Amino acid sequence: MSPPPPFANRLTACWRRASGHRSETFGELLQAASTIGDLRNCPSNCGESIKIRRVLMNCPEILTIGFVWDAEQSDLTEDVIRSLAPHLNLSGLFYRVMDEKAKRSELILVGMICFSSRHYCTFAYHTKSGKWVLFDDRHRQREIGSKWKDVASKCIRGHFQPLLLFYSNPDGGAVSTEDAPRQTTMWPHYKSPINGETTASDGPLSGSKKLDASRETAGGLSSSQGGFKPKLQGPSGQGVGRGERADQHWTGASESQPR
Repeated sequence: MSPPPPFANRLTACWRRASGHRSETFGELLQAASTIGDLRNCPSNCGESIKIRRVLMNCPEILTIGFVWDAEQSDLTEDVIRSLAPHLNLSGLFYRVMDEKAKRSELILVGMICFSSRHYCTFAYHTKSGKWVLFDDRHRQREIGSKWKDVASKCIRGHFQPLLLFYSNPDGGAVSTEDAPRQTTMWPHYKSPINGETTASDGPLSGSKKLDASRETAGGLSSSQGGFKPKLQGPSGQGVGRGERADQHWTGASESQPR
């Protein structure tokens, strides 16, 4: 079985298929792209392959999505940027969402790391001014505009390749260093995947702000990389971006919603 194409290629293919009717949300596009070719051997050893289904067990405050590109310059850059959405519904991103709050949550895009012309830059939404700000090693920092479309237009003109997206829960709160756990504890009620489902579960410690997505492995459980098994690979194959699919973790949330 040949390996699936890079995530950016898969997302573009899904976006083009959905562009005619626009019925799919951005989360659904991401879920479809991340599961293309993602098959595992059936746990019952029947010889068949099953599709991985990811289940969200809690309600994250910050979610990051990483992209893998097959080249430093790609003809798909504009299509990928146009497919990005400033809002993300968790119910569309996962096969199943168990937390009732997460089912109703809509995360907003507050930051993006890009690659262009052999250097990296960051777009961040400044909550006090209500503006998107560009940070890079050439222009230091400058305001781009108040709307996401201003950022998208800038990226298309500059051929910026998105590497890492930061989505924030606007109803979340900042993480306190005093309340943050000193160690990661596996959720004691974890159950083995059924019918290819994997679960993302919160730890039992009070005040924990980390999203632990658990997957069963031959030697036990792995929760350090958010369940989507991200690959550290940038547009030129260097270890810069996070995730072929998506890495998720908890941090503070933004104060207002960018448009």
